[in-house]
Amino acid sequence: MRVFQQAEKIASYSLRLCYSKNGIFAGRRHYDDYWARDAFFASFGACRLRDFQLIRKMLAMFAYFQKKNGQIPLRIGDCNIILKFLGIKKHKKRLNAVYTQDKGLNVPVDQNSLFVIAAHNYIKKSNDINFAKHYLKNLEKAIRWNFFNSKKLLVQEKHFGNWNDSIKKKGAVLYSNICNYYSVYCLSEICRLLKLDKKTKIYFALSKVIKKIINENFWNGLFYSDWIHKNKKYNYFSVDGNILAILWDVADKQKAKSILSVLKRTKLEHPVPCRTNYPRYPWYRTSFMLRLVNMHDYHNKSQAWLWLGAITAMAKLKIGYKKEARETLERLAHIIIRDKIVYEVYENDGSIVNRSLYKSERPFAWSAGLFLEALSVYRSNYRF
Repeated sequence: MRVFQQAEKIASYSLRLCYSKNGIFAGRRHYDDYWARDAFFASFGACRLRDFQLIRKMLAMFAYFQKKNGQIPLRIGDCNIILKFLGIKKHKKRLNAVYTQDKGLNVPVDQNSLFVIAAHNYIKKSNDINFAKHYLKNLEKAIRWNFFNSKKLLVQEKHFGNWNDSIKKKGAVLYSNICNYYSVYCLSEICRLLKLDKKTKIYFALSKVIKKIINENFWNGLFYSDWIHKNKKYNYFSVDGNILAILWDVADKQKAKSILSVLKRTKLEHPVPCRTNYPRYPWYRTSFMLRLVNMHDYHNKSQAWLWLGAITAMAKLKIGYKKEARETLERLAHIIIRDKIVYEVYENDGSIVNRSLYKSERPFAWSAGLFLEALSVYRSNYRF
């Protein structure tokens, strides 16, 4: 289909524009650093482009900067993020690793899981068994660090502790725990490839227990609650964790259909797939810094992210919604073709965010990479 071919070329170009010496930058304007979550999700697209050498180098760099306790950096770069937003870039010769987020110095909790998930995807796609052997200890340390921050096998976090880092959530957050579950499963698969039978069984059994705990604690009858704190469920519908729960087999088919029904009813796929949550978070849960620059809706119902649309398309494919998956991919493709590059965030009316104090990052590696991944998954399942 011509529209997919055109969008694929633009997404590939956008992703490769973010390539740098040691890996994948999040973007080329605000975020020209190696942000862990952006780079690890973007690496799925880079694997589809078979740019394996760059991904290996990037994973090795993050392993090099891993702390002794197992923590992976939030980002690796050469400039203060605040200075970048002010337009001041004082590049340094040495790369610096940052381990805390910028809105209160709390520790983020999703980067360790995504490091293991990205490594598994790379090993599986490239068949680089030597990488798996060499970095197995780093991968195991990354998983152990997650459990230092857990309570009853649920990862705990403080405000701004995951990708949704403009919203105050505290306790066990769905997205972070879905990532943790899948990272343990991925580690079991890496051990299986290495023929480490005992470790394979241990990590696989642990992943099953975590999955059970997530379903018992987060499922509210219609979808997975956004977060839990002091035994209270916060029943916002968050697209990130709910869709990844389908994609990574936490949700069974019945739950998956219920989640997609809620997604349809809340109209979060319109006009751009997808916006982040329903209903809107109250103003006091939004970062003061974001409110100050008129970006209170960055992660709050109004602005849309193409990477969420890409994983939604794959989730629909997962449960056999071929027509709906194709429609989502077509809409993403038309937006990419319209803009001639992959942007970071889009307004409620479908236009690119272009406000006085913040303009949508371009190109944006995360969305470009996951669009390429979604398109490849679609092609592997169906002809068009």
